[in-house]
Amino acid sequence: MGICPRSWVTTGRHHTYDREDKVSRKRKQLEQSLGAIVDAVDELRAVLLHYKKANITMMDRVARGEPVIASLEHVDAPSLRPELTDALDAFAGTRHAARLALLAVALEDGSSISEVGRALSISRQLASRLAAERKR
Repeated sequence: MGICPRSWVTTGRHHTYDREDKVSRKRKQLEQSLGAIVDAVDELRAVLLHYKKANITMMDRVARGEPVIASLEHVDAPSLRPELTDALDAFAGTRHAARLALLAVALEDGSSISEVGRALSISRQLASRLAAERKR
């Protein structure tokens, strides 16, 4: 992990802000969600690197004239697609949860749905749908 400001502490695999003031439940959820997204990025990166290496290996073997099926078997191609799909789905779910948590805290801080939409680079309509989803 990188260098963290003194006010940050490491808990588990990610960082959280260590402060003694009272923090809202939503803000604590946001901290957890942001930590989870850091972990999900690490996991997705590892899967993407594995996928990249497998494709480089395939490219080299095909370039040498090896049959495609033999190349696919060598890199265990049947496991690559579901591994990548699962990692992408997990990242998307974690990202969505973090967006919901960001929205909740921003609204708690007094921001409008339009302001949140602009800050997240999403439409006001999507921000409204996320706010409604968060309430459920």
